Amino acid sequence: MSKHYGKHLSCTVSPQTLWHLRRLARMSGYGDQIGRVVDKLTREKVLELKPKRGYYDECTGHFRD
Repeated sequence: MSKHYGKHLSCTVSPQTLWHLRRLARMSGYGDQIGRVVDKLTREKVLELKPKRGYYDECTGHFRD
């Protein structure tokens, strides 16, 4: 059994944003659970904003540890 550390959040969005969130939830297999879409988008954005470790290898075009 997993522990649940969730907090409740209420926000107001435009009808178009709500439509897109519902669409993303269906596409991701979350049913009508928009909160999971918000969690997923937040996680992806945080990972994108984290500084890269290591160095950039110009030959391969990738970051290395």
